[in-house]
Amino acid sequence: MSGNNEMMVQDVRLSRQSAAEGLVIPVDERARSATYEDVLDRVRKLLIEQLHLQREPDEVDPDSVLFATGLGLDSVDAVELTVAIETEFGVKIPDNEQSRTIFRTVNSVVDHLIKAKEEVANVA
Repeated sequence: MSGNNEMMVQDVRLSRQSAAEGLVIPVDERARSATYEDVLDRVRKLLIEQLHLQREPDEVDPDSVLFATGLGLDSVDAVELTVAIETEFGVKIPDNEQSRTIFRTVNSVVDHLIKAKEEVANVA
């Protein structure tokens, strides 16, 4: 192989290597992402099974608003969802203004559950 060809091959190898390094995801970030996906899947199933939401799990957008024009839940659904979450996840949902923030979207529910899980893990 000529000098130029060897340099080109080496350049290609280096560019592939640096591109692959850019795709490496830190372990803690992968774990956080897996936790998010797991909790999201469980919340979607709760919404469908417990509240009889007429959708497939992948049709429940994480950014969907739970009440009114979003998924169309009402105050009775809020009580049922609270009980289902507390039973399924062992996480207490506060009975105050904070619950409105928690129940704003599917994502806000997931975020609250992950945060509560992390707080319990940090205490233990």
